[in-house]
Amino acid sequence: MPSFSDLPQETVLELAKFMPTSSCLALSRTCSTLHNTLTPFLYINVNVTSKPSQLLHPISTLELFYAKMLKNKENHRLVKTLAVSWAGRSLKKREQEMIALLIDILPNLKVFQFDNFATVVPEDIRQHNVQGTDLTSPDLPARRLQIHQSRYPTRDRLVPLASPSLVQLVWSDMRSPPEYFADFARPLHHIKTLRLHPMHYILCDRLDHTVLPHLENVSAHLPVALGLLHGRHIRRLRTSLSYYYADDGRCSPKTFRSVRVLSLRSATLSPETQRVFLARIENLEILDIETMHPVDSSIVPFGTKLKFLRISSNVFITRDVIDQLFDDIPTLECIEWAMEYKMYTSSPGKPFYYGTRKYRDVPGYQNVQWMCPLDEEWLGNWKEDVRPVTVTGRGTLVKFWNHPQYI
Repeated sequence: MPSFSDLPQETVLELAKFMPTSSCLALSRTCSTLHNTLTPFLYINVNVTSKPSQLLHPISTLELFYAKMLKNKENHRLVKTLAVSWAGRSLKKREQEMIALLIDILPNLKVFQFDNFATVVPEDIRQHNVQGTDLTSPDLPARRLQIHQSRYPTRDRLVPLASPSLVQLVWSDMRSPPEYFADFARPLHHIKTLRLHPMHYILCDRLDHTVLPHLENVSAHLPVALGLLHGRHIRRLRTSLSYYYADDGRCSPKTFRSVRVLSLRSATLSPETQRVFLARIENLEILDIETMHPVDSSIVPFGTKLKFLRISSNVFITRDVIDQLFDDIPTLECIEWAMEYKMYTSSPGKPFYYGTRKYRDVPGYQNVQWMCPLDEEWLGNWKEDVRPVTVTGRGTLVKFWNHPQYI
């Protein structure tokens, strides 16, 4: 039986995608061939984590990683995703500065993610937040980040410019005050995609348009997204809708003028509330909607310019409804209805979707299957991203959605 070292490099890299990082690291130390193949793979996605047991250590995990990167500059170009996860304490000023330096020295960095995984908002606070609960209150059990007037020492050196390759920012700390987030994001001029925690309620006020000026894709709670839409050309929006915000005065056609792609999570809302909200997005072309109600032809408002409609629902959708949707929306080219499953292997669980697709100009129905992260950028290329593959079975045409990374 051949060993890993006898396999082609492309095969080893494909297998490594389904292996935990610890296994890849162990294999890279078995022989020089695998070391040369897998070591670059280990640097593509870097997660710097500070555990509670390390809180009092004089040298933080971030400092150790920064020092290692300085010693081996050949790995600078390998890092595409950098995730910093902190537990139970605020970032120190020196750590904030090093994050800026790391972003600066990684020329191919495309995604930066910050996650304070100790910040869990209690259920009672989430339910009463619509009444004005201050999630930044020091009385809450999770600690928030310290606020500094500037992340950078203005006397010692100039503020670095973020690498042009950095286009995606994931911010999973639910309690970051607007001042802190704005201060952190201000130098990141090239960010195009921003993902906030679904329960992030802090950034409800409008951020100055000089912060993240080139933002195109936003995934955030609706009141936060409304603040980000002001002064920016947002084309893709992923958000959740509730009764409280469905009639928000800021939800006007002018606010959503630039939005072309919408992923809407409004599982418990009535179809009428959804239609009223969707009618305000006049230039919408692609809609991904999740609902728990029976689906009929009135799920979207009449007269919309939709080209692609994707419905996530556990309720059966009849063919009569599909035909009626095509009749009511002359611009509609394709309808897809799908369900989600989780697959767990040795690597973290990945979402697995399957569904049925109907094209206006193609007879019959097609089964569609794909695996992808919980991102919605693929919706913008729904025509090109699906390609047929050879499968065994009874001849059913199965297509796998080969999700191209937006970055």
